[in-house]
Amino acid sequence: IFIAHGNYNQDLGPRAILVEIGTQYNTLDQAKRSAALFADIVPSLLKPAGGNAANPAAATDEEALPPENNTLADILTILGVIAAGAAAFLFLSTGSWREAKEKLWKFRDVEFGDVFRLRRKRR
Repeated sequence: IFIAHGNYNQDLGPRAILVEIGTQYNTLDQAKRSAALFADIVPSLLKPAGGNAANPAAATDEEALPPENNTLADILTILGVIAAGAAAFLFLSTGSWREAKEKLWKFRDVEFGDVFRLRRKRR
C-alpha cells in the first residue's frame, strides 16, 4: 500500500469518489471485467430518490413516493443485533449461561460499583 498526498480528480466535485480497481497481480482483462461489473451496479445504488438513474422521466408513481422513515425501527434493530451478538460472545467465551451471568454481575460491581453505591455525606 502506497500512502501519499495527492489529488486524482476527486477534488473536482464535492461528491466525487476515487475507485481503484485491480492490483499489480491482476491482468488488464481482469481489471476491465471488474470495472464493468462495478459500473453495472453503481446506478442502482446511487439512484436519486423518486427517479430512475438512467431516465429520470421514467419514474413511476411508486418510485416517486418518499421513503418511509423507520429510524426508530432501524435503531432498535441495530441495538438488538448488538445485544444478541454480545450475548452470543459472552456465552461462547464463558461456556454456560450461569458463568456468563456471574461475569456480568462482576463486571457491573467492578466497573460501575461507585456509580450505584450510595455515598454518605461527610459532616
